Amino acid sequence: MASHRTRREFGCLYEEAARRLWIVASATAPSGQVDDVLQESALVGLNRFASFERGSHFGAWMAQIVRHVSLNYARKVARRNSGVEWDTMADSLPDQARNGTPACDARGELEADQTHFDDALESGLRRLVPDARACLLLHTIEGMQQAEIGQLLDLPVGTVASHIHRARAALREHLTTHSPTANSLPRQEVSDDAQEAATQ
Repeated sequence: MASHRTRREFGCLYEEAARRLWIVASATAPSGQVDDVLQESALVGLNRFASFERGSHFGAWMAQIVRHVSLNYARKVARRNSGVEWDTMADSLPDQARNGTPACDARGELEADQTHFDDALESGLRRLVPDARACLLLHTIEGMQQAEIGQLLDLPVGTVASHIHRARAALREHLTTHSPTANSLPRQEVSDDAQEAATQ
């Protein structure tokens, strides 16, 4: 049983890293299980805190735990839904997405009701491999540099750079082919405006 002092120290360190750990969990955990993965990861981290080397990178240490727990959850989902992919949004878009109603105007700016665009974006993100998704989200949402992401995820900087580049390209391609705007707007406008805004 962790002492009060240990729990307090762990809690302070965890709070500092919480936002980035949430992004890692969002990128690696099965859909809808991010909170469960984070809760279990926090418990695992607290129980193993005695083995954490003080002065080292706590966020990187916890990120490895989050990724490991996420992998375990993914295996459970795979066993439970053998042959069924996590993401089915591409097959269940709202009617307006399927009938070609544009998500954005001629300048590529999103309309107020962009649920179907959000669905397509989430669908595209879910099609990325977990490490690529994590690299892209950490870089885009947190503004982390490639070296920082590499340290957090224990990946070579070159691998991080490759993940970000390929993830952006794959996401743009997915949005171009799955967004309802693809049927109503020129391909170049969608790619340069709406999709770039989503990935920058």
